[in-house]
Amino acid sequence: MAKLWTIGAIAAEAGQPLHRVEYLVRARNIAPIGRAGRLRVFSEETARQIVNELRGTSAGEAQGGCNE
Repeated sequence: MAKLWTIGAIAAEAGQPLHRVEYLVRARNIAPIGRAGRLRVFSEETARQIVNELRGTSAGEAQGGCNE
């Protein structure tokens, strides 16, 4: 059985605050594969993509990003 990821689990894996994951999911219109009670659950593949994007965003900010 595949592991289902919540927003909180994705945030913990990425080492990012919860609000950043929530913003990314909302801004990119990333749909959950289902719900477990009130929680949105995401596939392992989708969670991995979100984590990679968050880590890329953090690295860009640390290097100056596009603000310079």
